[in-house]
Amino acid sequence: MFKILSYPPTLEQLTVLQFFGFNNGIGLWIVRLLSLLAIVTSLWLWWKLIKLYFGKETAKWSTLVMVVSPTLFVLGLCFPLYCIKVLLVLGAIWLLQRKSYFLLVLLPLIIGFNLFVLGNKPAVFNKLSLVDAQTEVNNRFAAEDSLRTKITMPLWWRRISYNKYFFAYKQVAAEVVPFFDLESLFFQEINPLEQKSVVMFYWPEVFLLILGIYGLRNNISKHKLLILAIVAIFNYVFSEGSVYLRLSLAMLPLSVVVASGIVILKERRAIFYGIILVLMYSVGVNWADLNLRTNYWLDNRPLAFQFWYQNMTQLDLDKYDQITVTTIVGDSRVYCKYYLGNKCDSNKFVFKGFELTSDTVIKSGLYAGFAGEFVGSRYKNDIANNWMDMAQSIGLSEIAHLNLRDTIAYKYGNDIGLMIKK
Repeated sequence: MFKILSYPPTLEQLTVLQFFGFNNGIGLWIVRLLSLLAIVTSLWLWWKLIKLYFGKETAKWSTLVMVVSPTLFVLGLCFPLYCIKVLLVLGAIWLLQRKSYFLLVLLPLIIGFNLFVLGNKPAVFNKLSLVDAQTEVNNRFAAEDSLRTKITMPLWWRRISYNKYFFAYKQVAAEVVPFFDLESLFFQEINPLEQKSVVMFYWPEVFLLILGIYGLRNNISKHKLLILAIVAIFNYVFSEGSVYLRLSLAMLPLSVVVASGIVILKERRAIFYGIILVLMYSVGVNWADLNLRTNYWLDNRPLAFQFWYQNMTQLDLDKYDQITVTTIVGDSRVYCKYYLGNKCDSNKFVFKGFELTSDTVIKSGLYAGFAGEFVGSRYKNDIANNWMDMAQSIGLSEIAHLNLRDTIAYKYGNDIGLMIKK
């Protein structure tokens, strides 16, 4: 019934599990319950904060708007460290809300957490260091100088616009501007983008956002939302990964604005109940779709590792001389420890990417990888549909294969397989 609850662990969850020494399904559910506890505590802190500055009614609706968001659920299901980050941010806001150095503490806290706990490598650092900007300046000059028909301008004039400081500004701005993408925030369910993302706000809430902005225009606490928006922008810029994870802190100020719109509409009962019915329909449809099409909304990499290792549990691994598991989509050793336990400590396990069209194929070897690793990668990711027949021509026999919805290893196709060399 609740298919999504059987979604396999993410690499982040396995990292936390290894830290505490739990490498099994029970440990996974302990981590998920701790994530839930962090989220519930965060919501409680958020309710208290908004009640203090915007009133009880706005606090109630703001909290409810976040509770029904699929993004918050996915954070609890898959990303324990992000749940801790939200709790730390709200805890810091609660403790430092009246301090003049509030942002001087909070912003470094967020950046430090992203760098040292989540292991992010934000692209903005290259922009700020002027490395990318200097490269682009040199490329622009080289491109212009290579033209046959040239418009000769003095070097000082060209330097006005072609300088590393101007391009650094342009590149940093390019990192910030996508934060304001309403399509990612409100319309992911209607017109899904090419990027992998989860619905954050339902599309009817964009009208409540507009109404809320109007309703808050004279609110004496509106500057608090501006501060929260600055925090969310810094988190977005100094992070990496899926867009909904980078935008997760944007839920805080936006939920207040949406809640303010709901409070205004309560004065017009007919419209209010109509909006609530539409929102309830949106919530029901999206949660049902998230449950039924988990592979559409969530990362397919955990599904690939689950497929490989669960099929291995059905085999007598002792009869294979070498077991090679690809690493091109993540740390396969960590997943191996979760599914197979101490068996992974054996010297016969090899964790690396492979390409059997050029590598030596080990006799009595077991291989877990992508179609392109068995029959050769393709630049356009157009692996032939008969790749299994092609694999047989080099002496491989199929144990199992699966077609993934998403392309998670470009050039290697969407099919994954478990094959042996007899």
